[in-house]
Amino acid sequence: MRRREHWLLLLVIVALAALLQAYGIDKIVLGSDELHPVRALISADWSILRYPWPQEATLEFYRNWPMHFPPLFALLTRGAVVVLGGSHFAFRLFPLLFAIAATFVSYLLYLEYNGRKFALVAPVLVGLASDQVLTWAKAVKHYTADVLFCSLLLIAGKRVLEQARFRDWLELGLLAAGSFWVGYGAVYVTAGVFLLLVVQLIAEARRKGAPRRQWVALALTAVVTALSFAGLRALAIDQAVSNDVFMRSFGIQMLDR
Repeated sequence: MRRREHWLLLLVIVALAALLQAYGIDKIVLGSDELHPVRALISADWSILRYPWPQEATLEFYRNWPMHFPPLFALLTRGAVVVLGGSHFAFRLFPLLFAIAATFVSYLLYLEYNGRKFALVAPVLVGLASDQVLTWAKAVKHYTADVLFCSLLLIAGKRVLEQARFRDWLELGLLAAGSFWVGYGAVYVTAGVFLLLVVQLIAEARRKGAPRRQWVALALTAVVTALSFAGLRALAIDQAVSNDVFMRSFGIQMLDR
């Protein structure tokens, strides 16, 4: 297949996926686990960190019930509500945009690891065949952001492993430091990428000696990422961890899965 036809077919696949992902987005009612976050983002006493419970419902254990969204994702959703009004489309705008972008990036991810042959299968599977992505695109949740940024982190990590140019380290550092403010799932992929880089540099050092600049680049990238995560922990995570009732509820949900 010629390059031009290849890219044209990719655009058609992404466009079809976008139509499916957007279908019914303004008509689906909010789920029970979406009501409180939406109320927190549209009310006059809105918050991106905790649920503003009504005074008559402010029980002792629920005073600082944490928001389930990463702060930047919540802020983006609040921005959509301010601009577009409190509509179902506004609530789900960014999950939809992240789903469309993730469909396209799945092609780039396959291309990075396996080459051009069969690369068009990836966006078909992610954007058209995955019932989870189709569902998440119409949900007030950050899961499509997780898919997008985890894919970008895997691409950036591979480029650092193979080329380790300054722009590769910069790309990885920016993604690693910013991704988990939009999707919490990126924390685990970020940890995996850094672990693999450490193992790679240790293996190179034993064989022929890893260049000092690579260790410096890794250290700087790790420090920036750690500082970003420390900010996220101070702003959002500590609040959740300090709430015994929330952690008990969270633990029960994990065990049920």
